[in-house]
Amino acid sequence: MSSERFFIINGSHSRGDEVVLGEGESRHLFRVVRARPGDEVTLLDGEGGTYKAVIRTGGTIGGLKKSTGVTAEIISSERSGPAFIVDIAMPMIKSHRMDFAIEKCAEMGVRRIIPFRCERSIWKGGDEEAGKKRARLERKVAAACKQSGNPWFTRIEPVTTFAGLAGMLSDYGSIYLADAAGASFYAAFGKRDSSGGMIGIVGPEGGLTEMEREALLSSGAVTVSLGLNRLRSETSAFLMASGMILCKKDLQE
Repeated sequence: MSSERFFIINGSHSRGDEVVLGEGESRHLFRVVRARPGDEVTLLDGEGGTYKAVIRTGGTIGGLKKSTGVTAEIISSERSGPAFIVDIAMPMIKSHRMDFAIEKCAEMGVRRIIPFRCERSIWKGGDEEAGKKRARLERKVAAACKQSGNPWFTRIEPVTTFAGLAGMLSDYGSIYLADAAGASFYAAFGKRDSSGGMIGIVGPEGGLTEMEREALLSSGAVTVSLGLNRLRSETSAFLMASGMILCKKDLQE
């Protein structure tokens, strides 16, 4: 496993540019990693850019109690191609379980997470609460991408209705629905259209209603069984993302 550490910057940059890391990133760099001026670091902009940079200025005030802003000079940059078009749609679930799903999907390279409300959704919060949850999940994405070195930060979409989700499905070449009665893992992911993106849909703990399930099947969804036993939503989201991304990777090789 690589010991390389990654840090976040805003905006796109070129060789020779001088960038200033935010307070949180500066604190992490000096108090946790114990980097110092002259050390080389790797920076991510969240939009496909990875940068090698050398720390020029920055340090601590009063021992390790307060970190000053770190200034670094870009010495090389690399911009990867677009992230895989692999999305996950899932209902809002309990916070610690949603955190797990978001973190693992971000590490895997999921392009975006689409939270949705459905008949059996447990979470019934309003727009203000949804906005706060979204901001919190975006912070989880940033932390997960820093850990994994993923240069494309997973987008967290606003919470939508089931009808809103159904209206998005025509944009995808392959649609998968987690369903215990579905096809085997390998058989389901073998039915894919390489010309379009993929979306995996995971239901709530109580499952989708029959009407919701039929609506998704009518939109072209292929049901897929993700394991031998009944799985929680966050486990299903991770397994669904893994299957789709590995299929995408195979298609490119």
